[in-house]
Amino acid sequence: MLLQFESCIQRIDTFLKLIGLSIYGNDSNKTMAQRLRKYWVCMIHMVSFNYSVLGEFIWLGRGFVYGTTLWEITYLLPCLTLCLLGNFKTYYFILYKHHANDLIEALRKLQSSDAKYEEDLVGEMQKWVVFLFNISKLLLILTIIGVVAFALGPFVITASHYYTAGEIKFFLPFNVWYPFDAFEIRTWPVVYLHQLWSGESPCSFYDN
Repeated sequence: MLLQFESCIQRIDTFLKLIGLSIYGNDSNKTMAQRLRKYWVCMIHMVSFNYSVLGEFIWLGRGFVYGTTLWEITYLLPCLTLCLLGNFKTYYFILYKHHANDLIEALRKLQSSDAKYEEDLVGEMQKWVVFLFNISKLLLILTIIGVVAFALGPFVITASHYYTAGEIKFFLPFNVWYPFDAFEIRTWPVVYLHQLWSGESPCSFYDN
């Protein structure tokens, strides 16, 4: 049971490390500024991420002013909501991480204790540890599916457009305004990879 619990915690920590965070370490005696300096890799990542979020807001505003399709708006809004959720969860995770550490440590001690518990209590603990383990595996699968879907989406739309219109037109995973032509052949690959990396942040946090 303890091994399954540790496996879940390690899996969550692996996701967090992708954006420069970690579930380990007690920051309760540090100010918010000190915590942000500690997670400077995450801060660089979030600046890059929020550059795309700002571009989404600008794209949405320009769409309302100059006109855009309902399909494009409904495509953007869930992505924008998820991005904002990723921002809030990042901030509150850093702010209250020490509480999560306390909870994890308490659960770890409870499961590794040599004290004898009633059979019903042991069964209940085992049930919830298995549930946590299965949920973490499911979220991992869903995260991978989501990232792959966003990665392949532009290519599917490009192929569909080429099939119907007979011309190659590049698309991006997110509708973001840039002060340059993001669909030019020399800049599109860089913007595409940046959006994929930026989009990994809300996916990691939303699913954990």
